This record gives sequence, structure tokens and C-alpha cells, in this order.
Amino acid sequence: MCIAVPMQVVVPGPFQAVCEAGGRSVTVDMALVGEQPAGTWLLVFLGAAREVIPAERAAEIANAL
Repeated sequence: MCIAVPMQVVVPGPFQAVCEAGGRSVTVDMALVGEQPAGTWLLVFLGAAREVIPAERAAEIANAL
């Protein structure tokens, strides 16, 4: 089973961004959500940002996980 996780943009880019969650940094495909500024929270699934989410929702999901 795969699950989407909330990640925060650290280094933005037009096609990819470096995002962080739980002390882990990964490069995320931004094709579906477009370039987002640093600090933006994303819902990431299989290496791709699927949705821009508010910080409150990111915290709720992270707590549930």
C-alpha cells in the first residue's frame, strides 16, 4: 500500500523542487502543481506533488501517520 505524505518545499523550481519532511530531503516532480514558493506544503505521492495543502492539513496528516 502506498500513501501520500505532506512535504514542505525547501528549494523551489519550475519542474522539480527539493522538499523536506521528517528530516528527509527528496527531489519532487512539480508538473501537476507548478512551481511553488519555499515554505509551501504539498501532498506528495510516488515522488510527485499531487496537491498544494495548507499547513494545518499537513500537520493533521503527519500526526495521523
